[in-house]
Amino acid sequence: MYVNRISLDDQDAHGEREFGPEGIDEALVVELVKALDGVRHTLLSLSPGSEAHLAIGGGANGAYIVYMTVDNEDFYNLMAANPSPGRFVEITAGQFGEYPTATAVTLAEAVEAAVCYATSGTKSERLIWEHQA
Repeated sequence: MYVNRISLDDQDAHGEREFGPEGIDEALVVELVKALDGVRHTLLSLSPGSEAHLAIGGGANGAYIVYMTVDNEDFYNLMAANPSPGRFVEITAGQFGEYPTATAVTLAEAVEAAVCYATSGTKSERLIWEHQA
């Protein structure tokens, strides 16, 4: 696995669960993405232990926000395959935020992005990524 650190927030416990290199596999990544519910678990971060990371937020009503960075300066947002105009409110990291609906991706897209990043450290080329200016 490319990642050796995963964290999942836990709003009920006012903290986060950390996962180290031992035990991180594709099944765990999928399980943790599916745990995002926009209430108790609102942010998942996967990292190789450097500035690089992929984060997934939200989960309420089946909408997820995903971004990736290699240096914490240059960011790529995962974009919806069939976006609609407008904005929506989502809870990420325990905070309400307003996002363009074009960034609301499905569970399947969030899982694919997470698994690809966790195993290879790259963006899935089957998904639509937009460089954040």
